[in-house]
Amino acid sequence: MLEVDAVVLKFLIIPITGGFIGWVTNVLAIKLIFWPYKPIKIPLLNLNFQGLIPKRRGEIAANIGQIIERELLSVDDLLKYFSSEETKKKFSHVIADAVKKEIMTKIPKYIPTSIIRVVNNIFGDILQKEVPLVVERVSSEMGGEIKKGLDLAGIIEDKLNCFDVMTFEKLVIEIANRELGHIKIMGAVLGFIIGLLQTGFVIFVLPIM
Repeated sequence: MLEVDAVVLKFLIIPITGGFIGWVTNVLAIKLIFWPYKPIKIPLLNLNFQGLIPKRRGEIAANIGQIIERELLSVDDLLKYFSSEETKKKFSHVIADAVKKEIMTKIPKYIPTSIIRVVNNIFGDILQKEVPLVVERVSSEMGGEIKKGLDLAGIIEDKLNCFDVMTFEKLVIEIANRELGHIKIMGAVLGFIIGLLQTGFVIFVLPIM
């Protein structure tokens, strides 16, 4: 029984070691995407060693901004949304309500309630007719100006560059935590399989050779 256990242990020790090495290697590889935050000089090789994200942060932020604007949310998409009939109706409703409430607060309290009600209805009708026209005009006139002046990619790039590296690392890990966990597990699984193949080769193939 002891001999069988020894053989099993001998057969498994290399795969288990390989799995552990594979897991540690992937953990370090993920960590080295961000670490070290600041360049570390290696004297003998005369090289500066720094994490991928900190080293190429500006370039990565610019690329992310361009990809988001090109593939996910362009200025044209925003203008299309804001110029849609449904959105303009919502804007008109919000603006009309805000203006009407502001006007009502300016009416002296000694004015009779019946007159206030009439004034409220009159202004409500006027705002209902005029505000959509104003929103329509502003939307058409400002669309071109917004398209010229709004650099969506630049805004995203600046926002990403405002994050310190540690915050950016926490953000990425929080978003991709499950995927990063799968990468670590796959490293362990592949290391175990490779170790198993090596053990099989050593035990079964080499004696024949």
